[in-house]
Amino acid sequence: MPANVIIKDISALNGRKIAKGIEARWAPGQQWVAIVCDHGTVACGAFDVKLLDEHEQCVCVAHGSKDHHLITCEDLLAAEISALTTLAKEKGVQKAMTGREAVDLLSK
Repeated sequence: MPANVIIKDISALNGRKIAKGIEARWAPGQQWVAIVCDHGTVACGAFDVKLLDEHEQCVCVAHGSKDHHLITCEDLLAAEISALTTLAKEKGVQKAMTGREAVDLLSK
């Protein structure tokens, strides 16, 4: 399978902002997905929240499972946030909210 990167426009719930979704795949079962907003990023579990927090980044992460990988932006939007940096907390993101809710908060 050749490497594949897809970039998508993602509308925030507020309807006024557009975020950019990035889906990267390079082999079966090897991928990551993230949505970059004006004020932070919503990403899959491939992103190291502790390291990003140390570098004062605004990132929140949703983790898939062995049976349900987060592959597409749509998967990420529907997933629950399970980890976040201090800056993401300050923007109002909370654990258990959906990726779509986090995109809305980080797009304001």
